[in-house]
Amino acid sequence: MAGEFSVDDDPAAATLHRVTEVLPAGPARIEAARRVWLDTPDWNLFRAGLLLEQRTAGSERRLLLCDLDGTVLCQAPAPRRTVTNATLPEGPLRDKILPLLDIRALLPRLEAEGSTAQVAVLDEVEKTVARVTVDGPFLAVGASAPVSQVRVETLRGYDKEAKQVGAKLAALAGLKASAGGGSLIFAPVFGVLGFVVAWRKPGNRLGWLLLGAVGFLVLSGAAGAYAVAVYREHHAGLPLAWVAVLLQPGWAPAAASVK
Repeated sequence: MAGEFSVDDDPAAATLHRVTEVLPAGPARIEAARRVWLDTPDWNLFRAGLLLEQRTAGSERRLLLCDLDGTVLCQAPAPRRTVTNATLPEGPLRDKILPLLDIRALLPRLEAEGSTAQVAVLDEVEKTVARVTVDGPFLAVGASAPVSQVRVETLRGYDKEAKQVGAKLAALAGLKASAGGGSLIFAPVFGVLGFVVAWRKPGNRLGWLLLGAVGFLVLSGAAGAYAVAVYREHHAGLPLAWVAVLLQPGWAPAAASVK
């Protein structure tokens, strides 16, 4: 992955138009999309620093296991719409998850509906050298605002071209370098749930723990974006880059907060 960017504004069409204006791209493939994050009732996977997502785009369904930074660790086809412990596909993804589940059931913990658009970035002879995906806007259940994201996929042998694509996108107004995708949707939902629980039941520590997790996720995302700007986009004049590197793993205490 050459780069990920969060989008300040919501309309996917406007974001896609801006992307194709600055990049030589083929026709966009736009599909309805659905994202479901699964975990146990007591968040075993999240507490282990993992996110299990079922991602549906058009007729294709896949399961992705990511760390809290959004880095995909492994993935597999998801032949069934409903995912349970028993229907996890054989392979590395199942092998990583099952020991963490113990006897607890996998349940949908967060759902988001939206769209996804993918374009192929072309060179001077119209050969595909990178792919750009505009995810969203996705609106999660319990969230008050939609979230959009732009991702650059590096193709084998075209690392240089993908970095050039990332640099062009980084220069677009409204796009900000992002360390990863999971916290973009989880942070606002955790914030809403934490506020409601803390307001209605101040003695229930779950509300305060969720609010604490939001703080760590936001800190991690901001530090990651700052580090990307300094070390990947080469804005060497920005101060205290080493502090951002130290703060970026803030997702770890966020995971530890949810017990």
